[in-house]
Amino acid sequence: YCRVRPTSNRSVQIGKRVSTITAQWVGEKTVRTELTGYNLGRLEIPTNEMYALVLISEQDLEDPVFDLESELRSEFSEQFGVAEGIALLTGDASIQPQGMLTHPLIAVDKSGTNSTVVGDSLIDCCYTLPEIYAVNAKWYMRRRLFGAIRTIKAAGGTGDYLWQPGLSA
Repeated sequence: YCRVRPTSNRSVQIGKRVSTITAQWVGEKTVRTELTGYNLGRLEIPTNEMYALVLISEQDLEDPVFDLESELRSEFSEQFGVAEGIALLTGDASIQPQGMLTHPLIAVDKSGTNSTVVGDSLIDCCYTLPEIYAVNAKWYMRRRLFGAIRTIKAAGGTGDYLWQPGLSA
């Protein structure tokens, strides 16, 4: 859920809305006052270099049947994909991109502790999100957390799971 953009520059600069105005309703003959406060800025994103190491045997290099290009492409793609995925979430902005979970302007809502998921906190997180963001909101979590959420059971000792997609008729 990020945009990849090719460039040969050392950084990418994009426009950013710094502050905004509030739209106002007016009648057909009402005097319109000047709205102030709309400002634009520029966000600069550095494009740091990444490399990968692939070891190929001399025997494979000399083998005319071995598809060296395909092997290298596959290995590089996997290594770059893993490194980019980690940076997307937890990058520290030193030589990596700034990660979503470590960016100072992105709010993080903790739902419990590192070992316990609290169902009420998840529901609160979902419904306290401002309407303007809720339409395109995404949940990001590790598979292990997803499994822990799926195993939350209803109170009362019935043993029913609160979330049952695919388990019920």
